[in-house]
Amino acid sequence: MRHDTAVVIAQIQVPADTTEVTQIEALLDPIDITSMVVTADAAHPSSGTAAYLRQRSADYVFTVKGNRPALLAAITDRLPAATAATSAHTDTERRSGHRITRTIWIAAATGIDFPGVAVVFRLRRDVYAPDGQRVSKQIVHGITSLTSTAAEIAAHVRTHWWIENKIH
Repeated sequence: MRHDTAVVIAQIQVPADTTEVTQIEALLDPIDITSMVVTADAAHPSSGTAAYLRQRSADYVFTVKGNRPALLAAITDRLPAATAATSAHTDTERRSGHRITRTIWIAAATGIDFPGVAVVFRLRRDVYAPDGQRVSKQIVHGITSLTSTAAEIAAHVRTHWWIENKIH
């Protein structure tokens, strides 16, 4: 799905004997992804996928969770403490009476053995009810080949979820 238009531009059937992770090349081979940013959830941050995207002159933004423990540890080791003073960008929006605050911390990915990685990040999303009580807190970590600003990286992570919210 293109993030700018929420239009699906490619779709394939995943064979029963595999998972979507193995189908990235089959999905993207027919598309000119030169200079595009490909986002993917925590199932996809593999060296093979990153190398494939970089060879095709595309960038990536991947979230990373516990299914990649060594990579997640390398990311968290490089990030500053999660305080307001060390954050790189914060934005706040109001939706349905709730206040949603997103804060991102970034650091250079120096020393991480992953194709094309430039920056690591931590993104925290706090949701507050109309009475000011926090109702949820979510923290995700990730890697990107982009050297963009923290605000731009956060925007890529946010618009990635449009496939769940706008398409499904």
